[in-house]
Amino acid sequence: MTKEWLKAILIGKKRLLKLSELKTVNVGNFQEVSVKHLYDDFSKREDLTTYFPDTIPKGKQIDREYFFNIVNTLCNEEL
Repeated sequence: MTKEWLKAILIGKKRLLKLSELKTVNVGNFQEVSVKHLYDDFSKREDLTTYFPDTIPKGKQIDREYFFNIVNTLCNEEL
């Protein structure tokens, strides 16, 4: 968690889920099911943008476990 992310949460721009609300998932390491391939599609959805950072440094990506847990919790019917 970065200072910018924490600041966005505190001012209400971004949100977090309670652990009790989170539906965790273990996703295997398959090329087709990767953050790199799916992030662009899911990061543009209004219901998910408050849970993802606005920018990601070049050469980096969002944490795999965090990404798939958020997507599984909020969009589990689509997966």
